[in-house]
Amino acid sequence: MVISEQWDKILKNEFVSTYFKNIGTHLYKERERGCKIEPVNKDYFKALKLTEWKDIKVVIIDKEPHITGQADGLAISCNEENLSVPLTTLNILNAIEESVYDGFRLQDWDLTRLAEQGVLLLNKSLSVEKNKSGSHKSIGWEKFIQALLLSLEAKENTVIYLLLGKEVVNLKQYINSKKAIIIELEHPSITFYEKRKWIYNDCFNQINKILLETNQKEIKW
Repeated sequence: MVISEQWDKILKNEFVSTYFKNIGTHLYKERERGCKIEPVNKDYFKALKLTEWKDIKVVIIDKEPHITGQADGLAISCNEENLSVPLTTLNILNAIEESVYDGFRLQDWDLTRLAEQGVLLLNKSLSVEKNKSGSHKSIGWEKFIQALLLSLEAKENTVIYLLLGKEVVNLKQYINSKKAIIIELEHPSITFYEKRKWIYNDCFNQINKILLETNQKEIKW
């Protein structure tokens, strides 16, 4: 078993493909030559292990794991043992606190709680070399993510996709379900360079509104 009985059945063709084996070879060789890979190898598929295909109702996609040592296998999420929080995580948690809880709830950095509610926290690349952004974007992960997204077309429930930044917008072409709803946002980290507040368009309340309108349980952000 690679992930779970359900995911293994859905993605079985990917796991035996040449490109997928090449990903494994690439990662092995990088570790052998001393590269620090984020997250640790047991967490490459953590998002899928925590959120089964049948339970998915929201998909949040970021470009890659945190490159500064805080990656835990879930997009945006951060191991709470870390003393610092990546800007992407901080901006998203601040937006949730501000919009959903009127500024009165401190957010946990570890987003396992969202994954367990049917929020698939996915990165376009499931690994990255520490401190080297974009280092694994061409090793084959995108093809795997494309296959995963195409598999969601078979779901009967409405799935909401939150795409963070220009680098993941091209994945829209693999979201084919007529029930899918896509929300595109600027990447939260852009505020660091432009020295302004992240524009999130009240997306978290918007997602919950759509979930309720489609007879699904809202997310406790």
